[in-house]
Amino acid sequence: MLMNIPLTAADFHAFSARYGGDELCLVVIGSSHRPEEVADRLREHLVEIQKGQEPSMGYTVTVSIGYVVRHTPDYSSDDLISRADFYQYQDKRNCHRANEK
Repeated sequence: MLMNIPLTAADFHAFSARYGGDELCLVVIGSSHRPEEVADRLREHLVEIQKGQEPSMGYTVTVSIGYVVRHTPDYSSDDLISRADFYQYQDKRNCHRANEK
């Protein structure tokens, strides 16, 4: 479902790739948007896609997003992915806590 989100329609240019079982890696190129804005737009697109599903899927798809901004070439690809993965799991924990309340 996430692979079907029109990334250029979200007002930024990006490419995505599957990273692990149910994880995606999204690389946003030259965006003037803050990473939080990009994450919010992806979440909004996901909600809209699910609203259009008829009949209802019977479950809701959510996302946990971790991001890293790279302005200089100081980090290797492995470092960037590791840091983004850390923040993605932090976001997942925060979402679970919010849903438990």
